Amino acid sequence: MTVFKSNMEVAAPATVVADSLQSPNGDIRLLPSVKVPMRDGVNLSTDIYLPKGPGPFPIILIRTPYNKNIFRPVWVAQATSAAVLSCTAVTSSAQHQADAVPHLIAAGYAVVIQDRRGVYESEGGAYNQARPGRVDFEDTTKWLDAQPWSARRMGMHGCSALGNEQVLAAVTDTKSLKAITPNGVPGAIHSAPGFQHSGRASYRGGAFEFASMIDWISKTTNWMEATPDPNVDPVTWARFSHFFNLKPDYRIDVDKIMWELPLLGMLDRAGLPPTEWDTIVSNRPESSYWTDKDSELIKAGDNIYTPSLWLYNWNDYLSGEQIQSFQWAKDNASNATARDNQYLIMGPGYHCDLYKGGSENEKIDDLDPGDTRLPIWDIMLKWNDRWVKGDVHAFDGIPKVTYWLYGKNEWRTSTDMPVPGTRYRDLYLSSQKGANSTNGDGKLSFDRPNTDSRDTYRYDPADPVPTGGEHNWAISLRDQRPMDARNRNDVLVYTTEPLKEGLTVVGPIKMVLYVASSAVDTDFTGKLVDVYPDGRAIQLQLGILRVRYRSSFVKPEMMTPGKTYEITVELNATGNWFAPGHRIQLEVSSSNFPRFDRNLNTGGDGYTETEGVAAQNTVFSGPSTPSRLVLPIAPD
Repeated sequence: MTVFKSNMEVAAPATVVADSLQSPNGDIRLLPSVKVPMRDGVNLSTDIYLPKGPGPFPIILIRTPYNKNIFRPVWVAQATSAAVLSCTAVTSSAQHQADAVPHLIAAGYAVVIQDRRGVYESEGGAYNQARPGRVDFEDTTKWLDAQPWSARRMGMHGCSALGNEQVLAAVTDTKSLKAITPNGVPGAIHSAPGFQHSGRASYRGGAFEFASMIDWISKTTNWMEATPDPNVDPVTWARFSHFFNLKPDYRIDVDKIMWELPLLGMLDRAGLPPTEWDTIVSNRPESSYWTDKDSELIKAGDNIYTPSLWLYNWNDYLSGEQIQSFQWAKDNASNATARDNQYLIMGPGYHCDLYKGGSENEKIDDLDPGDTRLPIWDIMLKWNDRWVKGDVHAFDGIPKVTYWLYGKNEWRTSTDMPVPGTRYRDLYLSSQKGANSTNGDGKLSFDRPNTDSRDTYRYDPADPVPTGGEHNWAISLRDQRPMDARNRNDVLVYTTEPLKEGLTVVGPIKMVLYVASSAVDTDFTGKLVDVYPDGRAIQLQLGILRVRYRSSFVKPEMMTPGKTYEITVELNATGNWFAPGHRIQLEVSSSNFPRFDRNLNTGGDGYTETEGVAAQNTVFSGPSTPSRLVLPIAPD
């Protein structure tokens, strides 16, 4: 196994006390790698951090597929009082999540961190993202409720997959679970009816999240794992586990692997350890794999039982559906307490960035938002004090919705999201000679065009429009001018005149297109851009629709070549003030690669195919085919 040197200063060692480790100041006691039994005999490895005192303690539970040991404080590894060598890779996101642990313990909470079934120190065979989650949560909670130090009152913490675990827990009607704080939730809820990001965030608009899933699946769901030596007791293992990484340590070069076809077997052919890749890539949105009786993702008929503080960032990859999740929780609450206590915070930045708390001089890609600070840890602590400890006034004065508004560069509050009083306004597409590339004459206008027009381009899956900027898990706030995509004839560009008055756009965005294709199936992509007076063209959001899913994600329908269809492409959500003098711009195409997989235009399954065909795709505009961008204009 690889060993890396650390520059951390040597701290005072922990004290070994029976089956536990005690922090140098005596305020924290760690019961490491406790085996918590599930109903099928599988044991899940669980770290238990107890505050000083006899208890009982309210609990914050974290369930993770990313290695519970990265949450361990430095003093755990330094129980030898020697310099620590560490090979546990701790990302910025993981570190900010781990930062919560000492604060929660200091506030009197026991913190319980568990490796999910099938990963790292937990038993259970190969990791499976859709199975099981709810049952293991229920069994874990039953075990925790029986412990003498437990107050039988619990909250949860964590971002991304850790947030996903919270949503699965909240639909189980577990009496001791009092509230959740899901951050950056990627997918459990999105298999519910009405969501367009299906298959646990694997598919968006029916297209496969190609680059993101290569990165995530290859590292998280690979099935090659070492396990701790059973002859080494948990305390000794905890003291030295920082020396070891129980998974293969590698990073995929997406640029080198992305042209490989077929998708099925791609990671095997690249020589990587076995993963869940083939299962996910071969179960398209309509597959019953995501919704059958063995799947524990959210289904029709599920209800949420707990108050929830939903946390997200505008430029995370699912901001539109995070707002939808917030509304879903209210609409599907099982009781008045849950319904009336759904809260939402939408911050600037990317996946899990809210945990950073902002900064005084924030810079995000090519934007300088300024002072983005928000006391997020204080807010979350007040939330847990209200619901987990039962202090009825702890969360008084916190608004139902708090959101960042780019452009104005300020935090705003609301009673709901979308903001009450929001008007949905149409910006109509049109052109005279053609909207192809930034050299065309494509226009966006609030006035409906008087004459019909059409813009046609050739989409060749062998020469897709490059993503540029970012490949995964983000919608970058980058200047689009350097991107080759804007100068291609297979990208249609529609732009308003400079705005005379500012426009405040807050909430989900969509484009409605009238389209036709020479193929039986193809994709249409969109990108929302804010064009500054100095020429900067800052991407705000993007989206895609695989046209076979235009009516349903469970009943795909092929196109009739040459026939015109009305389609809706979701473009996620944003909070942006378009200042006077700025221009609103929309890019339309049929690929965004390697962000999304290429539609080969054949109508095939997309994962066993090795050849595609070029398609002539057309976007119609005018009075009879009013293609348009639909913006949520909030009161200023």
